[in-house]
Amino acid sequence: MHAKMGLEEKLREIGIRNKIGMASLLCSNKYGQILTTWETGIGFIVLKTMMDSDNKPNEKLLKPSYKMADENMTIYHTGTTCKEQYNFEDDNEAIVSLINGLYNEGVAIIPSIGTKKLGERPWEIMEKYLAETPARVIELNLRYLYRELISKHAEIFKQNRGEIYSDEYGTTHPNRKLRMSGKQLNYAKYHANIEFESTLGDIRDILPPDQYALIVKLWSNLELRTHLLYVAENSFDAATLINSIKRDPSEPFTGLRETKLPQMSGYALRPYRDDALRLAREMRYELPTFASGGMAIEAVRLPPGWDGKSPIDEKILQKNVGDGVMDIKKCFELGASHAQLGSVAYRGPLNIYDTIRSLLKGLGLANQTKTYK
Repeated sequence: MHAKMGLEEKLREIGIRNKIGMASLLCSNKYGQILTTWETGIGFIVLKTMMDSDNKPNEKLLKPSYKMADENMTIYHTGTTCKEQYNFEDDNEAIVSLINGLYNEGVAIIPSIGTKKLGERPWEIMEKYLAETPARVIELNLRYLYRELISKHAEIFKQNRGEIYSDEYGTTHPNRKLRMSGKQLNYAKYHANIEFESTLGDIRDILPPDQYALIVKLWSNLELRTHLLYVAENSFDAATLINSIKRDPSEPFTGLRETKLPQMSGYALRPYRDDALRLAREMRYELPTFASGGMAIEAVRLPPGWDGKSPIDEKILQKNVGDGVMDIKKCFELGASHAQLGSVAYRGPLNIYDTIRSLLKGLGLANQTKTYK
């Protein structure tokens, strides 16, 4: 009960306006774009803020790349993480300036932070910079950390076989030669989970409950129930369900090394989101949950055969927004305490700001600029 009360108090402290937020907006967006998003009446903005670099020796980082499957409103993307967030090891002044500037403008920001490095030191560095800002509600994107733990314990099999594929999802790689066996994957997961639970305790000590409300963003895999329990047992405040997942797209990305797969977001992510919410409800999960994954993507659905030039019938647009509103309401019916829009922000050519306003209006939240209930 203490964790939930701490979250609610800190959400009010940062100026949250309602329970509908924007998920993982990019700190690389122009400052004015972030402010314009806030002016739509959205309740809060989760801002991708701190991530360390994943530069490898002699490897050129791919530019962010997006491919949209228009027929089912699914988005494939890759090479984005380090482009969307500041490198906290080098860009700390920019991070502090961005967060403080947005708070000064009255924007309810929830910084999203993460690291691909093991140990306590990266989290201590991030806390050092967070302490220079009013940020008191933080989202932790821990799948990168868990990926490194899985990779660490899969290393023994790499030595025996050469290159193999391992990730935080337990993804079955399309190339059979790169796959771990079931026994190998279970070995890696078992030892990764032991370290993961211990690391959660370390993070909570570095970002203590009296100073920070921590929302842990989890991902869809067979360990989700276990990880939800770890989050609750280590005095975190909420869980975001869920993150993007890895999938092999029908049209492959060029330039990817063989052991890298793109992320999948949008409509195809929704069943995983809903299953995660149902799991939390089945567990009678004690922490609030933030629903995320293909949220209200119907609101930017385009008519079949649209030529990209002709005006879209207003009735079609209204129906699409209505369908998006129903999706948001479904998440609340499944037990979510908050909802986060995400993929709709990457679906052109519709005006995302008008779309957000229409969704908020459909939810009865239009012009609700100060009151949070």
